[in-house]
Amino acid sequence: MPELTIPPIHYDERLSHPNLFRAHFGKLSDAEWLAVLQRSVHEAEIDGVPFPRFPDVDLQMRIHGTANEVAVEEAFRFFSFVKTTVGEQSLRPEARFLDFGSGWGRMLRPYLRYFDLANIYAFEPNRLFLTIARSLNPHVTFLAGEYLPNRRIPRHVFDLIVGYSIFSHLSHHSTAVWLRETAELLTTGGHAVFTTWGERFIDGLIAAAEQLANGEEIHWYYQFVLEKVGDPRALREHFHKGKFIWIRSQENENYGETLISRTALELILKEHALPLEIVKFDTTSLPQDAFVLRRL
Repeated sequence: MPELTIPPIHYDERLSHPNLFRAHFGKLSDAEWLAVLQRSVHEAEIDGVPFPRFPDVDLQMRIHGTANEVAVEEAFRFFSFVKTTVGEQSLRPEARFLDFGSGWGRMLRPYLRYFDLANIYAFEPNRLFLTIARSLNPHVTFLAGEYLPNRRIPRHVFDLIVGYSIFSHLSHHSTAVWLRETAELLTTGGHAVFTTWGERFIDGLIAAAEQLANGEEIHWYYQFVLEKVGDPRALREHFHKGKFIWIRSQENENYGETLISRTALELILKEHALPLEIVKFDTTSLPQDAFVLRRL
């Protein structure tokens, strides 16, 4: 019988730490931490710490229109807004975090040095994006699911939920059921921070329509939306009346282009008796409007 040879096991003691990133980078300033995250685009290991990898540029551009260092900077800008709004106490190590509609996982990267890694979760219904996200970042937990809630995500355990450019696409029905899901996922006093399109998007559509009328080229996304809405000026009237605006732009009956005002959001929360209060509705700090909810 041939001799059985067992290869030596090289165990890295650092892996026993609840957060390797916090142990090595926890004392950096935000600017220094951003610089490290941007370095990780091209450096798989920094100061001996293995970082999550990045998908190819084409996929990044397809999902969010930017890539690599610029994509990281955008994620960090949203993170900075969240941190400033809900307070650093919401980023404590023992708190649980969920990135809703995570794509390949860029928006959660800035949070890697805060929560214990076992407490960082992400939800992504697109199976391709989910598979890619899992392959890129083995440090956190990516949850599979559907485009409408299936109640498999743990209830009442998350202290902070974020979602960037998710409620800028959901239909009225989808928005309502996902807000109900948010209420059921959050702990009492927990926060959710989401973004949506607002009046600035209407301004952009009107400007793009004028450029198009003058024979000028416009961004493909504006052209895509204009083909669906016709005259964008009508959107402003509906928006000012507090109506929920959803432009069906694809075959999916729950996905399109969505504009939600504070009034429209308040109405949804009231109509569905959701135990959520609006802490802040910001229309200037980020490229999209942002709203912050607290679980009552």
